[in-house]
Amino acid sequence: MLVPTDKVKAKDWHCTINDRLKTCQNISAQFDSQAEQKCADFCTSKNIQPVNCNLAPYTCPDLSKDYRCELKDKSCVNMRALDDNDAEQKCKKICSEKDPKPGVCNYALYACPTNNDPLAGASVDALKKQAQSALNQAKFGTPVDLINRAIKILMAFIGSISLVLYIYAGFLWMTASGNTEQVGKAKTTMVWTTLGVVMMLASYMLASFIFKSLGL
Repeated sequence: MLVPTDKVKAKDWHCTINDRLKTCQNISAQFDSQAEQKCADFCTSKNIQPVNCNLAPYTCPDLSKDYRCELKDKSCVNMRALDDNDAEQKCKKICSEKDPKPGVCNYALYACPTNNDPLAGASVDALKKQAQSALNQAKFGTPVDLINRAIKILMAFIGSISLVLYIYAGFLWMTASGNTEQVGKAKTTMVWTTLGVVMMLASYMLASFIFKSLGL
């Protein structure tokens, strides 16, 4: 049994132009031939050859992404755009509608931050500082800070060793019981330990003098 043409239910199609923005037009047609003709007419209206258009069932896919437009008054407006160029044009339009006066409006990927977002309203400098703080757990600000920290750690290590050597030399001397060889060993240990401590302090003072002279 044949169904009258005017009783055939129309179907959804979409016609896509192969351009930068992937321009798409929804089409409602009862038959494939009607959809193809409407797609060809749409391409012709855009000065595009029909061969550069694609016809497919269902409505146009959503190829847009979330963007935000940051206005001159620091407010934010959500928008959908296909790419950066499309987002820039839409942001300029929103900006001119909100405030006709000349000014700067910026667009950015992703939607406007919410009040619950810890990054809401944060400036670029603030975000950089937050990232630096998260990555720099040792709190090194400059290479000079790293050198100073290394010198202090080295001094603490050498100081600990010096204390152990002094205790060892004192133990040898107290337990020598007249043994001149053991007494001499204790004296030698004390002398070289003292020289080491003096060299360490001199090196630290020299390094501090150089840093201060260079203004670091």
